[in-house]
This record gives sequence, structure tokens and C-alpha cells, in this order.
Amino acid sequence: GGGGGPLQSQHGGALTPAAAGPDPLDEARSYGILAYGNQFAAEGEIAKALACYNKALVLQRKSLGEDDEITGRTLRQIGNTLVEMGQAEAALTPLEEALYIRQKHAGGV
Repeated sequence: GGGGGPLQSQHGGALTPAAAGPDPLDEARSYGILAYGNQFAAEGEIAKALACYNKALVLQRKSLGEDDEITGRTLRQIGNTLVEMGQAEAALTPLEEALYIRQKHAGGV
């Protein structure tokens, strides 16, 4: 049974995709998850909204990059949601990241 497929053995024989780049569907999935989050937020289900925003952020970072403007907007949503939940200190990190990304794209960093 010769292979030749896209899998290669690494460290202890575990099979991992060779040179796996970002999944182009991850960006699209992130938008669907964000839409669910926005719906939860509109219904007052803030914790569920936050969970959706965090899932979307993971997909966006993988597909768009850490410093993409869309990733920044999601970070801002996460920060604003944390503030709404009364967790202002926890909100500082995502809001500062969002600000950094916004300034970077505006030429300020």
C-alpha cells in the first residue's frame, strides 16, 4: 500500500496535512457564526453571543490573519460584549488589540 497522498508522517508517526494553509471556508464560517452571535446579543443572550464571537475570531485569525481589519472588528465586538457583561478589565485586551489593528490600517502604527 503505497501512499503518495497529501499526508506526511511527523513525530511518532502521527499523520498531519502537509503544508496545510488556511481553509478558505473558515472565513465564510466565521461570518455565519458572527451572525448567530449578533442574533443571540439581540435576544439578550450575551454569554452565547460572546462564545460565538470567540469562535469566529479563531476562524478569522486562521483564515485572514492576526491583523486583518475584520479580525479587529470581531475583537472590538468581543470587548464591547465583555463590557456589557460587566467584565471591563477582561475587555481591555481585545479592545487594545482592536485599536492596534485599526491604527495599523490607518497608518498610525
